[in-house]
Amino acid sequence: RVCFSKASTAEYESIKVGEKVGKSWETIWIRCHIEIPDDWEGKEVHFIFDFGGEVLIYDINGRPLQGLNGQTGEDRRTDFCISKSANVKEIDLYLELACNELFGNCKDWECGPSVAVKIYKS
Repeated sequence: RVCFSKASTAEYESIKVGEKVGKSWETIWIRCHIEIPDDWEGKEVHFIFDFGGEVLIYDINGRPLQGLNGQTGEDRRTDFCISKSANVKEIDLYLELACNELFGNCKDWECGPSVAVKIYKS
């Protein structure tokens, strides 16, 4: 597992929405640079991200901000409130992606053997 101090100084490649990012049980880091449009000033702004696994969002100083869970059902959480009243033009976040579901990689939420290889996408 790569810790935040190494992830924050690593070289990153661009990825596109829907691109494969990892297989079952891998941990992947994504660095996000978000630009907030001028006409959103004063409005509530949310970052929405769902790749099907678990995510921990960090600020640029390595402080954990919130976890996300891209599953189905009442445990699903895919948005993070950047600002209740946008007064910033840009923000940088680091995402630690765990390529597993909330309770592992089981098939259709049934207990039993995990899915051998499941591909996760951004």
